[in-house]
Amino acid sequence: MDKAPKQHPSQQAKKPAKKPNRKPKSQDLSRAGDHNLTKHDSATMEVHHHPQLEHKPKPWKEYLLEYIMIVLAVTTGFFAESLREYLGDHGKETEYVASLKNDLRQDTANVALQIKNIKIQVVMMDSLIMLVNKPVLTPDEVNAAYYYARSGLPGNLILK
Repeated sequence: MDKAPKQHPSQQAKKPAKKPNRKPKSQDLSRAGDHNLTKHDSATMEVHHHPQLEHKPKPWKEYLLEYIMIVLAVTTGFFAESLREYLGDHGKETEYVASLKNDLRQDTANVALQIKNIKIQVVMMDSLIMLVNKPVLTPDEVNAAYYYARSGLPGNLILK
């Protein structure tokens, strides 16, 4: 028998080491272009199918029911939005009416005061015109004319 001479262990051909079986990581599966999955890897992958692969066509009543449900949902949404806007606008409306009422009160008081001032100015101007049209004035009439001219001019008389 022909025996092969024994070789030193460092000279013997090394056998390739076995790769350990491992589950694929999510990054391994997500690599684009890596289609070389082992049989074991593809067996552990999750595959999601629709529950009913072969289905019968829907009857027209189901389509009608879905249409009615969608129309009802959209209409209800419009009504809810409208109600929300109404409630928000109603609060603002109440606030605006109260503000308008206060502004009208202040304006009415200011107008009444201006009317009173104008009436006084008219009386003083009338008196001043009568004094100026006199040919001769006494010292008291001169003082009165000066007072009427200073007090009766618009903007000089403010009563409160």
